[in-house]
Amino acid sequence: MGTVLRSLIVVLLIPFTLGGFGQEIAFTAVVDRNTVAAGEHILLTVTLTNSQQRFAPPDLGGLVIVRGPSESSSFSNVNGRMSMSVARSWVLTATKPGTFTIGPARVQVGGGVIATDPITITVGKAAAAPSDPYTAQGQGRDPNLFATISLNRNKGYVGEQVIATYTLYSRYTSLEPAGSELPKLDGFWAEEVDLGNIRFEDRPRTINGVQYRVAVLRQQVLFPQRSGKLRIEPLKLSYVADRSFINRGR
Repeated sequence: MGTVLRSLIVVLLIPFTLGGFGQEIAFTAVVDRNTVAAGEHILLTVTLTNSQQRFAPPDLGGLVIVRGPSESSSFSNVNGRMSMSVARSWVLTATKPGTFTIGPARVQVGGGVIATDPITITVGKAAAAPSDPYTAQGQGRDPNLFATISLNRNKGYVGEQVIATYTLYSRYTSLEPAGSELPKLDGFWAEEVDLGNIRFEDRPRTINGVQYRVAVLRQQVLFPQRSGKLRIEPLKLSYVADRSFINRGR
């Protein structure tokens, strides 16, 4: 079923600039999907453009906050015309099936109030345990950020090469590396593949109905040195997510 994103953009034309920014104020609220199963996550993002007013979260209509808010900001300067926006995001879930309505988010600007449209979320019965190997292997504590180790083969002979690929999946706007612990390789001889600069792929990938930004972090050519069952230990990574000038990130 296709996802329908509903939002309301309200534009106010005012005879002066706000803090040096452009004159058009936009206020939007979107979700990454409108149909989920009970227990699955929904990403709600409210964005205010060209105003520095604070805004409160909307009434969630019975949905539960799993995480958030996280904040991010952006600036642009096109032909001397500056624009800024601040986005605030929440990860939500529903504990039972039903229809839920996220109410309008509101912000006071120039003596008036602008609001986003309500958003309807349809929640079905809880899904069965995920069979997707990516989710089962690496999702861990944070469903919005996880990594996987995949092999081009799970069986081989001594001295026969096996390619290991380490991949990062993220739903955060920005990430800053904060440390890593390389996996232990007992019983393998390893050669690193030069991947150049690490960057996210141009198109997101969909895992169990959820879109993720994807980056291949590392690739190794492994040569088993003995027979038997060999194990590749986990790759441990730390990141700071969604840091901005007004938010320390997490």
